[in-house]
Amino acid sequence: MDDKFLYQNRPPVRPGFSESLYARISNVSTRKKSLNIIFKFALRLVLTGLLGSVILFSFAEPARANILVWIKQIAGFGIQEEDELSGLDDAIFIPVDFKGPLADALKELPFKFSMPAYLPDKYLFYDEVDISKKDQSIFMRWVNPNGGEIVMQVQVDGGQGIVTGEGASEEIIINGHSAALVRGGYDANSKWDSTKQDIHLYWHKGNLIYILFSASTSEEELIRIVESIT
Repeated sequence: MDDKFLYQNRPPVRPGFSESLYARISNVSTRKKSLNIIFKFALRLVLTGLLGSVILFSFAEPARANILVWIKQIAGFGIQEEDELSGLDDAIFIPVDFKGPLADALKELPFKFSMPAYLPDKYLFYDEVDISKKDQSIFMRWVNPNGGEIVMQVQVDGGQGIVTGEGASEEIIINGHSAALVRGGYDANSKWDSTKQDIHLYWHKGNLIYILFSASTSEEELIRIVESIT
């Protein structure tokens, strides 16, 4: 195994960092301030502690050593349980290589992937996606008029692991295949909060990893979305 998986964990972001990233990937100016704040925290969870969203960070050696001790395996992913993330202040921003419509992104992407055939009512695709060549991933999302967000990332499988709170992950079966389900998320202080409505699903499909996240729709609906990805 190479060391690509070392770059797949999500450190806590320095103050103001998640806000600048949110501005980069979401410029829907009509949202209410309260809904923006909700999504900033949702996006922070995707970027901190868990495999998912956009690969934007690399780590110095001490930081890697602190978190990369997998304590169990779920659905083919190494799981590290950390109720509080610390010691990762040396995170380095890695910019995306492409940002634009999906049709143009597909010309840049070195792999093919499947899109959901099902989305909950009123969720529409937001046609501005990100590609990161460093980790060979594409990041996209769907939004509804109430500010709800469903986020999906697809990337090449490089032996990545998941960092999450204690007891927050479990294995479920979708379409006859294993998937990792994570409930809860890290708060603004990088402490695990099991009461958060955040839901993550992680699964392998061929040589790719899919990650689906939302804090605005139910676990059952997210599973229906996964079931529709063939």
